[in-house]
Amino acid sequence: MLLHDVSELQKMAGVVQRHERLVALGKMAAGVAHEIRNPLSSIKGLATLLGSRFSEKEQEYEAAGLLISAVARVDRSIGELLNYARPRPLNRRATMLNELLANSVKLIAADAQSLGVDLDYRPETQDFPVPPLLIDADRITKALLNLYLNSLQAVPTGGRLASAGL
Repeated sequence: MLLHDVSELQKMAGVVQRHERLVALGKMAAGVAHEIRNPLSSIKGLATLLGSRFSEKEQEYEAAGLLISAVARVDRSIGELLNYARPRPLNRRATMLNELLANSVKLIAADAQSLGVDLDYRPETQDFPVPPLLIDADRITKALLNLYLNSLQAVPTGGRLASAGL
C-alpha cells in the first residue's frame, strides 16, 4: 500500500486559484478605470475651456477650478485602485521634506478656500533643517493629500488647519 500526502498539492492549488482571481480583478479594474477616465478627460477639458472664458475674479472661474480639482481627485483615486490591483515598485529619490510639504499644501489650497477653511502651514525653521530623505515623493504626496482632505472634511466652515511643526 502506498500513501501520498496531497495536502501540499491542495494548498498550492488554492494559491493558484487566488492568484487567478486577483489577475482577473486587476484586468477588470483596468477596464473600469479606462471607461471612467475617458469621460473624466472630457469633463476636465470642458471645465478648462469654461474657466478660460471668465476672469479670475468671477465665481464661474472658481467653479471651473473646483471642477478640475474634483476630476483630478477622482483620477487619483482611480490610479490608487490600479496600483492596488497591480502595485508598482517604489520610486525613491532624494527629496527635501519642506518642499514636498509646501507643494502638497498648495494642492489643497483651492479646496480649503472653497470650504471656508484657513490653511496655516509654517515651514521648518533653519534651526533644525531636515536633510533630503530617500522617499517615493508621489506616494507620500498622495498620503498627505488624503490626510489633508479628510481633515478639511472634519473642520467646520470658518475653521483652521495648522501645521504642528517639525
